[in-house]
Amino acid sequence: MDLVPFSISLYVSVSYIAAIHLWSGNIRAYKIRRDDPRVIKSRLRRVSCISLVNLVLVPWLISNFSTTPFKKVFFSLGLLPGRYVDGDLGLVLALQVYLSDILRALKLACILYCGPLLDNSLYYLLVPGEGFKSLVQDLKNETLSIWGFRNYVFGPLTEELFFTSMVTNCMLLTQPGSATLTSLLWISPLFFGLAHVHHGWEMHSTGLYGLPQIMATVLLQFTYTTIFGAFTNFVFMRTGRNFWCCVFLHTFANYMGLPQGSELAVWLDSNYRSTSLRSFLGSIFKYAYVALLVLGLIGFKDNLYTLTGSKYAIEL
Repeated sequence: MDLVPFSISLYVSVSYIAAIHLWSGNIRAYKIRRDDPRVIKSRLRRVSCISLVNLVLVPWLISNFSTTPFKKVFFSLGLLPGRYVDGDLGLVLALQVYLSDILRALKLACILYCGPLLDNSLYYLLVPGEGFKSLVQDLKNETLSIWGFRNYVFGPLTEELFFTSMVTNCMLLTQPGSATLTSLLWISPLFFGLAHVHHGWEMHSTGLYGLPQIMATVLLQFTYTTIFGAFTNFVFMRTGRNFWCCVFLHTFANYMGLPQGSELAVWLDSNYRSTSLRSFLGSIFKYAYVALLVLGLIGFKDNLYTLTGSKYAIEL
């Protein structure tokens, strides 16, 4: 990566982390707990402010270190739904293509998570006392709160804006002749991965975690977020800078999380241990769940290019 895109990308990353940790005085009096509503509200305000600043500053920096005018750089961020930046035609409206790209990308995500999705569906269908109403209530409890807003709306929106749209466009537009797919997929996502390392300091500041647990958590988060960043960068380019496609994928991934094992199998095993047949079925489903995880990965790999292609894709 050349010095100019590296410097701008570094600024984008540092500005996001700085906005998170530059709290007001009354927040500093408390232990650093990211789920404290006071901390969340403070961070939402500060990240919102730096987002507004960077929506002007970053396109201006890119345009000054490239041959691309400010207006085109701004539209290249992909904030306008249904709009594509075409090299020859300028700004093109193709809402049907735009929505189709989003739906196909979400289909790819569902293939990847086919195991957890099936497990969750069967849990609500088969477990007594659960059902559609319980599913709806659980969704409300998970999403309709300040924590849900952060995890499923604000976080995906701002992180994709900074670490996918801004960083990727920075590399594409400031070094158009030397930008490679490898650098876009595996170098720029490192900024996204490193941006999550600060969670280790938050864990340390609470005094509740030992160093081995902190290191393991940081390593897992860094690895997962870097890989996910590579995926959203890939989708961003394959869908012709479809920013909202990346946001929806990010929201979906945040909701699903890392697979934690079969919830249905655990319930069967813990509630029907004395019933040999149901206990046996629970054991069988544990293996079936693992098989579905493997099939999801295979299906994801086989459909990666098919379900992310667009007529406005950026080819390198």
